[in-house]
Amino acid sequence: MGFRTGRKYAITWCKKAENYSDVKALECYDEAIKRDPEFAEPWYGKGKIFADAQEMPQSYWWAHRISPYITGRPAPEGTDEGQPADKYVETLKCFDKATELDPKFVNAWFAKGNFYWKHDDDGKAINCLDEAIALDSKFEPAWFVKAEALASLGRHEESLKCYDKAIALLPTDAKEK
Repeated sequence: MGFRTGRKYAITWCKKAENYSDVKALECYDEAIKRDPEFAEPWYGKGKIFADAQEMPQSYWWAHRISPYITGRPAPEGTDEGQPADKYVETLKCFDKATELDPKFVNAWFAKGNFYWKHDDDGKAINCLDEAIALDSKFEPAWFVKAEALASLGRHEESLKCYDKAIALLPTDAKEK
């Protein structure tokens, strides 16, 4: 049969990746990228795994599982942690590639904005969240994270308006709790 390329094969590898949570998922996403390098979904998936890894770049999981996969170097032994891959850079490479390949990929814009917000780059977070909102004005998580980022910048009036928009978009049963 040989090596098969094309979107349908890449989609299948992305579906397989959904059954894993770490290096196995990364391997599946890399297979998807080999089969269709212009498909944004596997780049987004890799970015999500990187972003969801323990927040501390020096965490055991990042240093011993993800970083060796990225760098091709063995995991550090004992207390010699070595120099793990830069989680921030690697995550943004994936999200940047996903939004470059599919500028209308709402979830990728949101994930990128959320990642910037979690890493205290509120200005870039707001820009990405604005992209997500422009693509889907009813995407409540983007409104919420934008409100949080605006509040961090001291832009409280704008922040309150975004919170109001996020609340208005919640399902009725979520508002009653």
